[in-house]
Amino acid sequence: MHVSERRASRAEEHHDLLCFLLPGVLCNDSTVHLAQARGTAEDISKGDIENQLANSTFSVTGDPTEACILTLAARLKDQPPHIQQLQRQFGRMAEVPFDSANKYMATLHTLPVALLTNVDHLAAINVEKQSAQKILMLKGAPERVLRFASQISEEEKAYWLRRAEALAAEGMRVLGMAYKTMPDGYDVEATPLVQELSQNGSGFTLHALVGILDPPRGE
Repeated sequence: MHVSERRASRAEEHHDLLCFLLPGVLCNDSTVHLAQARGTAEDISKGDIENQLANSTFSVTGDPTEACILTLAARLKDQPPHIQQLQRQFGRMAEVPFDSANKYMATLHTLPVALLTNVDHLAAINVEKQSAQKILMLKGAPERVLRFASQISEEEKAYWLRRAEALAAEGMRVLGMAYKTMPDGYDVEATPLVQELSQNGSGFTLHALVGILDPPRGE
């Protein structure tokens, strides 16, 4: 499975798209692995990112669909170290794993909301100094994600569902991505995510739709 080269190339010309992929990067069980040209794997600290970037290659392990999201994100502006740093710095506090019945995955993180509009400032962001908030990330089947998206009208939901169906008609696997800023007093220990989504599932902002194209099968 891969993102088509034509679409990936187009995306690379617009690296600001990385902010739209952020829910899919953090709400993701796949992992980016960096390897240096000399063939050894190294951990890249935030201060080393720019120095290591030119010499780094990467691989992604995990579920093929989730791996595609990380691969595309890493190719945007050629920044696999940034994607690795995102996952490490803003790791999940809790999660609702994907299952075939719910058709979505949700993860809770503490991060500056500004990252959802400008990921390029990652290297300059200090979570302890910025106004970090608890953000619930959601990734899954578009029709399921749209049910949580109360920030848009029913007409807009119908529009995005048609867009998702159009991508699916082209042979793509389509994922919806959304996020929700949690109340300051939310305590995940007192109210687990499954219960929170069941009782207060509205309030999500639809952030992106992603179409993933399977490679042609050999004869």
